[in-house]
Amino acid sequence: MRKAFYFLLIIGLTTGAILMEAVVVQQVWSWFIVPAFGLAPLTLVTAIGLSLLSTMLTNHRSGLETTRDLPVFNACLTVVTICLTRAFYVFLTGYIAVNFL
Repeated sequence: MRKAFYFLLIIGLTTGAILMEAVVVQQVWSWFIVPAFGLAPLTLVTAIGLSLLSTMLTNHRSGLETTRDLPVFNACLTVVTICLTRAFYVFLTGYIAVNFL
């Protein structure tokens, strides 16, 4: 029962991290790409695909090297935390650039 709870928690956290990264990609796209190039805003589904594609193509490991000796749950939590932190800093940088520069 406990393993099932951890499994569902990991799936939920991972899904949340993917959605959060997609929302950040969608917003940053709206801030910079739409006005500069006149392209259409991204839908959430397109932003998820673009986020996953860019992660695959740039070979982000999301801190997997540091999680080698951790239990599975702690390693997954570390990876999700790194993904959310990266998304927050990208969003914050874009927000500052749009509103204050």
